[in-house]
Amino acid sequence: MALLEVDGVDTYYGESKILEDVSMEVGVDETVAIIGRNGVGKTTVMRTMLQLTPPREGKVRFKGVDVTGMETSEVASMGMGWVPEDRRPFTQLTVEENLRISVKEGDVDEKVEEAFDIFPLLTDSRNDKANQLSGGEQQMLAMARGLIGGNDLLLVDEPSEGLSPIVVEEITGALKKAKEDTALVVIEQSLPLALELADRYYILDRGMVVAQGETEGLDEESEEILEHLRV
Repeated sequence: MALLEVDGVDTYYGESKILEDVSMEVGVDETVAIIGRNGVGKTTVMRTMLQLTPPREGKVRFKGVDVTGMETSEVASMGMGWVPEDRRPFTQLTVEENLRISVKEGDVDEKVEEAFDIFPLLTDSRNDKANQLSGGEQQMLAMARGLIGGNDLLLVDEPSEGLSPIVVEEITGALKKAKEDTALVVIEQSLPLALELADRYYILDRGMVVAQGETEGLDEESEEILEHLRV
């Protein structure tokens, strides 16, 4: 049984159809990349998975449970986390406070220190408010919150966008470590990074899945991917 199943979903914003008959699966401890040009519906897929934007048609099942139409908080409590593209820290809380409120189970102090072990660049900022952080530090904080949140599935939207190489290296290392224990769905504009992280991929175009497969043996020059990404 798949950990997550997206089965024939149509998702709309108002009267505009964004996704059409989209089906995807994510296995336990599997990393799946969603690839496509800007504006083809990648983030909407994640919003549909988490029921932030429920589908009008089709089903989403998580851990074998039909979660279609559930409150997002209910889906999150089942173990689905999200690291959105815009990071969304609690800006008036400190780094450490942001981490503490992300821990759902286990020893809070231990989990917080685990986050600083994953992202040592955050250690000196642990008492700074999140709105004082750079964009890269905010992304590391958002990622750390997801990784220590006790999630069985983590949705990660554009983890490397606009970040310096050193921060990208930190985040890539954290994702590689996380995938050993947690299933991941990753949207990533850097095709080499997406293929490096993922076990399988889905390519979206105009709100539809137009290709899918395993990443083994593929690289950024692979014609089976590039033919769907050309403008």
